[in-house]
Amino acid sequence: MEFPRPIPGWRPSTPEVRGLQVEDLMQQHPAVAIHFWAPWNGHDPAMDRSIQGISGRFAGRVVFVSCNTDLEENRELCQQCGFMNIPALGLLVSGHPPISVIGYRDPETLAGLIESRLNGPKRKRKPWWAFRG
Repeated sequence: MEFPRPIPGWRPSTPEVRGLQVEDLMQQHPAVAIHFWAPWNGHDPAMDRSIQGISGRFAGRVVFVSCNTDLEENRELCQQCGFMNIPALGLLVSGHPPISVIGYRDPETLAGLIESRLNGPKRKRKPWWAFRG
């Protein structure tokens, strides 16, 4: 697949999460998938298309959001999730350590990774960020 150069003004199709709003989302949803992106990265539109292609399969089980890694208010979230490369998808499921998908993945591969985490064995209940460290 050929990746285009950044598209001026492009933004992901998923709602934007800022700062540490993730805690609120985790209280409301069983799982949160965060697309970590930046306006200068030409690979992010392809990752967004993959997310669009699978989000319907996970309705009611996973909420998909995006996080602009260039914003200062998002730095702490990026650090908590351990992201240094984009595009990336962070999957936070209650009772599991977060998983990181670094780089573009086609829709089927991405869906398989998410499904395996959702169907995997549950672990001791603790907040997602407590698994880091």
